[in-house]
Amino acid sequence: MYKVIKDKYLRAAFGSGFFIMLFSLIFSIVRFGYRSQSLIIHFDIYKGIDFVSSKEAVFAFLIMVLIMMLINLVLSEFVYNRERFLSYLFAYLTLIISIFSFIVIIVVNSVN
Repeated sequence: MYKVIKDKYLRAAFGSGFFIMLFSLIFSIVRFGYRSQSLIIHFDIYKGIDFVSSKEAVFAFLIMVLIMMLINLVLSEFVYNRERFLSYLFAYLTLIISIFSFIVIIVVNSVN
């Protein structure tokens, strides 16, 4: 991962993305770690509660997002010399994915 660490824009984008993911993981552990009952994952204003699941589903979602971010990091490192724009695209998409996953965690928290 030398090329990604060397480039300041990639370092900032991936670092921010992983920091937001770490914050959302800690937030999820604090808010949902003690719960033994089911969590409301989706709520519709017309139909009511649509989807209920356990806290493990929330943590599985975060792990899947983390895996996507790691794949983007590896792909960004792989294509850095050939196509730098694509490397930047992977980095900033990682940041956007982490922001959206944090929003999802906040919404699930507010419904519960």
